[in-house]
Amino acid sequence: MEERAYAALLGWFTGDGFGSQSEGREEQELSLLAPDGLTEVYTLESIYELCGMSSEASDLSVLLALSMLDNKALLADHVKASYRRYVKCEDAELSPELVTNLEHEASTSESALILSRSLVMGLALIGKPAKRQRQLSHLESALFTTSPLAQDAAYLMSLAFSLTISEKAEDAATLVGLLLQQCSKLALDERL
Repeated sequence: MEERAYAALLGWFTGDGFGSQSEGREEQELSLLAPDGLTEVYTLESIYELCGMSSEASDLSVLLALSMLDNKALLADHVKASYRRYVKCEDAELSPELVTNLEHEASTSESALILSRSLVMGLALIGKPAKRQRQLSHLESALFTTSPLAQDAAYLMSLAFSLTISEKAEDAATLVGLLLQQCSKLALDERL
């Protein structure tokens, strides 16, 4: 399980590194800029200086993990304070939506931004009772949104990581079945 957790984290951070040079670009644009494909996180560095840099997807995950390690628990106020300090960093490249959500009270947004800490949350959910898993996930996601749909989407994404890393879901069909079971059990929004 530890190896699977390391692999998931490595994949998450590598994806963020590659994503930092391709985010917001159309496939045709990338094909023109990198005809041989993105072969390393610095492929387009001469065009886009932030290639290989972490973004809010990785940075917020790290801050969440560090907060939970420091406190041996998920303390929403501590996490929120660390997120707000991060927003004030001069060199952080942040989406306007993130800045708004963290400098003010949580919005009603249903943005995918809510999913950016789901891997770390998935690790935190391993071994916890089902009811506690959802509470923990909602506690952290409530820092960004008051939308029940967005909070439950973040919970399901975290649960998917948790089930995969803990080897309770060894294939895609089993994973989808377990997630659908949870949706039914909790009577979650049918869009989920």
